[in-house]
Amino acid sequence: MPTKHGVPYGDWMINNSLERPPLGADATGVSVAITVSGLVKRYGARTVLDGVTFTVPSGAITGFVGPNGAGKTTTIRTLLGFVDRSAGSADVLGHSIDDPASFLSHVGALIDSPAFYPALSARQNLRLLADVGGIATARIDVVLDIVGLTARADDAKRYSLGMRQRLGIAAALLPDPTLLVLDEPTNGLDPVGIQEIRNLLRRLADEGRTVLVSSHLLSELEHVSDWLVVLDGGRVVYEGTVAALSGGTHELIVSTQHPDDLSVIELLCAERHFGASRSTNHRLLIDAPASFAVELNRAAMDLGVVLAELSPRQASLEESFLALIGGTR
Repeated sequence: MPTKHGVPYGDWMINNSLERPPLGADATGVSVAITVSGLVKRYGARTVLDGVTFTVPSGAITGFVGPNGAGKTTTIRTLLGFVDRSAGSADVLGHSIDDPASFLSHVGALIDSPAFYPALSARQNLRLLADVGGIATARIDVVLDIVGLTARADDAKRYSLGMRQRLGIAAALLPDPTLLVLDEPTNGLDPVGIQEIRNLLRRLADEGRTVLVSSHLLSELEHVSDWLVVLDGGRVVYEGTVAALSGGTHELIVSTQHPDDLSVIELLCAERHFGASRSTNHRLLIDAPASFAVELNRAAMDLGVVLAELSPRQASLEESFLALIGGTR
């Protein structure tokens, strides 16, 4: 089995858990598990990571989202010491990535698809990993229960893709890690399997663990993430809460009792420097905040225009995400 920095790694990685390491903190004093600053990775003339900077709050689920090829896996591998960076710095659990041995014993990770010995049962695979990692075998039953595989612990050959993913997470949980890093754990799963993984991640975070989970689909993580980092083209294009990603209300939807009066509304908007465009169903889409609705309604009434509809429209999370990464990929 290959090793790096004295610990086993491959498509999965486990590490023996010792005492919990101290966590870092950002400038406001908020506890953070990971701090990344100006991370750069080049392969020859190709720049894969271009000044990546973000933080991962402690005890929360951070969704690491971006299209395929955005640099998510390269970032994760660099943080875990499997890829050497070209420039920049990062701390994991309060320790520099220059000294991975100082924190890897407190990290559990699933990178790419989980790989297990097909001739062995789930329990036997986990026992092998525990022996290699110097982990007490008592953890095996604990992690099988956490991922909901106790009833199928002696069977792995007929596992569904979702069950194999859960077994991979069980392997990452063997050392009872402070930080859990999962790279595309829902890749290829059906909606039921995705929901199972979401529920599992929520339970793990509620136990106080920090979870960093990547995906190329925002829809897979938006309902479970406490914090989002969006990566595109090797750069961070958004970092913050899920709720803030949409950026609030962007438009007002307006229709009039008499369709010909839409031109009056367009003129009112232009006078106040708000753009307006007509939709196919005799409505106006006005690029204005919700606060403009009161003023617009009053001005329309003064001109004798009766509004049939006046409502704010908030950009969907998916629309905001696609706008960040430049549209459909």
